[in-house]
Amino acid sequence: MIFNYIRRYGNDSFAEVKPNAIDLLIFSEMSNFNYDHDYVGEPIAQAIQSAVLPTITDPEGRTIVALDNKEDLELAQMVKLAKRYRNVTFRDFREHHVDHEQQFGALAVVCENVLCVAFRATDLTVTGWQESLELSMDKPTGSQTDAAAFLERNYASWDGPMVICGHSKGGNLAEYACRELVENHPEAADRILCICSFDGPGLAPHYRNTMAYARIAPLIHTFIPKSSIVGNIHDHPRAGLVYVDSYKPFVQQHYVYNWKTSGTQLIHARQTWIGKVTSRMLNWLISITNDAAKNRIFQTLFAPYLVLRKPLL
Repeated sequence: MIFNYIRRYGNDSFAEVKPNAIDLLIFSEMSNFNYDHDYVGEPIAQAIQSAVLPTITDPEGRTIVALDNKEDLELAQMVKLAKRYRNVTFRDFREHHVDHEQQFGALAVVCENVLCVAFRATDLTVTGWQESLELSMDKPTGSQTDAAAFLERNYASWDGPMVICGHSKGGNLAEYACRELVENHPEAADRILCICSFDGPGLAPHYRNTMAYARIAPLIHTFIPKSSIVGNIHDHPRAGLVYVDSYKPFVQQHYVYNWKTSGTQLIHARQTWIGKVTSRMLNWLISITNDAAKNRIFQTLFAPYLVLRKPLL
């Protein structure tokens, strides 16, 4: 688990144990909180201290992000106290929430003179899962547009190397934002060290079949649980694709706290039969329908949950 990684390496600096995919997964999870721009330039620990409690609800008492699981809160406390992240500084944050339509969050930090941009996952509500599936459509979602703008503004004010990452929808946003950035600024590809997608859907075919995507494809590293559905929506560059092991079955594998780790690595695994079958069926359905039909399918699938206001997991 992620917690085991921090317990073992939390006192080791990045000089002692090099930054790795689990660190980027942790930064991706830290994007779940809402940060105060008063802490720009300050250590991430101070920004976390201010962010944790206010993130749970907005001034009207409505839940903004599903932090009702103790794992998110525990991870925040561990990151705040870990020597490993002591010199990571808070740089930028944006959050945009539209009821039943969009959940967007992005965090930018500086780690070892590298800009890290992490995009927020969907939560476990129907809005979150529906938006993840809508990433299969040909038209950009609101979150994809926001992600491209967030990366653009950070790129414009930063002249060093960058890494971009995200879990779930956030992984798709990382790929989308980088593709848009390189399409508008081809030289930006030389400053991107890697793009990490943790069980995020791939980009729709018309985005992948571009010169800009060809430039970033070798930089994309995708980690998908062995029975995942979400991460297998659309294709990923095969050279950077790894299936990982999990303590839980099927859709519960999407939850990163169920992923298995060993040392500084996520434990690799083979894709399961059920993972192959469900992902192929879903991608076949996506391939034969237009955006309007996809939207009707998603609305039908999620209507009972919207009425009951029940989370899917």
